[in-house]
Amino acid sequence: MRYRIPRRNGPTGDKLGGVAQSSEPARAIEALVDALADLLEECADVFLEGLPTSLETSPGSAWAADRTAWKTAYESDDVAGWVSETSAIYLAESAHLLRAFATLLRSHRVFAAQDIIVRSVIERVGHVNWILDHRISSEQRAARAGLELAASFYTYREALHLLDADGGARGDLRVEARAQQRQLEQWLDVVQPPENECDNTSAPTGDVRRWVVAGERFPTLTGSAEHALEHGGIAKIAAQGTYAGLSGFSHPNVAFSREHRTIDEGGHITFRYDRESIEKAVRMALLSFADGVKHWVGYYDSDQVRVIERLDDIAGRLDARA
Repeated sequence: MRYRIPRRNGPTGDKLGGVAQSSEPARAIEALVDALADLLEECADVFLEGLPTSLETSPGSAWAADRTAWKTAYESDDVAGWVSETSAIYLAESAHLLRAFATLLRSHRVFAAQDIIVRSVIERVGHVNWILDHRISSEQRAARAGLELAASFYTYREALHLLDADGGARGDLRVEARAQQRQLEQWLDVVQPPENECDNTSAPTGDVRRWVVAGERFPTLTGSAEHALEHGGIAKIAAQGTYAGLSGFSHPNVAFSREHRTIDEGGHITFRYDRESIEKAVRMALLSFADGVKHWVGYYDSDQVRVIERLDDIAGRLDARA
């Protein structure tokens, strides 16, 4: 089994994979892929290189208003830390994933990995957009950021438990996680459903992903995709379908793999990706990431005009490649 360097089938072919019958189409498609890689890296650099490490926010920003409200209501600045850490880390991770996508494209090989990368970007941006949604209140944002951190602790601790990790490290993490849970319970209305919803005598669940905090529920991964794609004009059902497709290509699935799989003349399993599928993947990753960055600079009111103009310029050049 092997992956082939992407080539057109011939002068008029539109599939990538196999060996081109003409060198000119091969050079043309490789030039296109390299140009898309340049755009991905440029978009990643907007966040990783183009924004100050220390945010300069305006007094009238949504961030400033929320922070004042949280300090007044909870007599703590911890919620601000939850929001800042989550949004910045997920965007930074997404930016590095864009760089990885660019490297993948420039290799002119192994395009099957593109769906895994795009899926990872969408999941992270979805959580950023969910927390920084301009339509919600300060309390809702506190609940969402609190749920995000609590769920992160929960899944990390679960992994350490299954791996039988060092007891001291697990103990320190347990103390930190429970302290954060107590903050949620002290500051916000928390509903813990029973562990066994079919048993009225069941104890409340410790799985924070099932908690309801100030009316907010932790989103599923499909729900995250809805938050990541909605501003790109992809409606709820279409976003769910898009995420289902990305998941199908990311997980072991023989039926999904048939869309790109073929057998070459030597009997080798080869994977072919046409121009449209590659451009679509780049578009979803780049534009959803750009939307997340716009949410971020809009919320913090940090260099909004310059950043948004640069992102829109990149998006415009991407459209010109379509």
